[in-house]
Amino acid sequence: YTLPILMLLALLIARINRLYQDTAGQSTATAAQAPAHPATRWLVLALGMVMIGHFALTGYASALYQRATAALQDNRIAEADTLLTRAQTLWSSTDLFYYTHAWLKMLQMQQTPPARQEERLALYRDADALLERAIANNPLRPMPYDIRGRLLIVAADLAGEDWLASAEAAFTESIRRDPRYLDGRNALARILAATGRHTEALAILEDGAAHWYADEPQTRLYRQLLEQARTQIAPTPAQ
Repeated sequence: YTLPILMLLALLIARINRLYQDTAGQSTATAAQAPAHPATRWLVLALGMVMIGHFALTGYASALYQRATAALQDNRIAEADTLLTRAQTLWSSTDLFYYTHAWLKMLQMQQTPPARQEERLALYRDADALLERAIANNPLRPMPYDIRGRLLIVAADLAGEDWLASAEAAFTESIRRDPRYLDGRNALARILAATGRHTEALAILEDGAAHWYADEPQTRLYRQLLEQARTQIAPTPAQ
């Protein structure tokens, strides 16, 4: 939204200056050489300072996020947690930091022994709240729904009796938001197959075959799952 806002502000400043020149009785020919309204100079200065501050904060927040993802890859969970919290404070309108932080909380849950139930519950609630914020910031991105489905599976003992149905709904929502999002499609197909609903699993996988995908790990997994589902559903030759 930065560019449209800048354009609107530029038009507003130009209009204020033109009204000032019209009020002063200047002709169109002399308007270009006429001094600008004093308020125009202050508006331009304020606009410049605001935009410089915005880009500085978002740039620094992005740098913190990059450091957090590097720490996460090295399994430095506590450091990544701190960096993501700082990034969210500086740039609270993006969804990226929040669903990445929720993923981190889920990893912390997996590393927490079942006996420490209160700690696991706190991590689950933190992750769920982060996902809510991510979805509020950008409801169109599929990743938060996918992560919610995985969180429900990891926290099945904390998420209530309907955790499986909720996880299915979350994965379904992820591919509804983006039919080419294979992580959610693969996860949903696996749940359906694991619970004996092979025809539904095949239908979910076949729906994805209409789209093109880059040759990535999740694409190779998708093709493997699709082939397995077709084999399981294929009619048995008559003896």
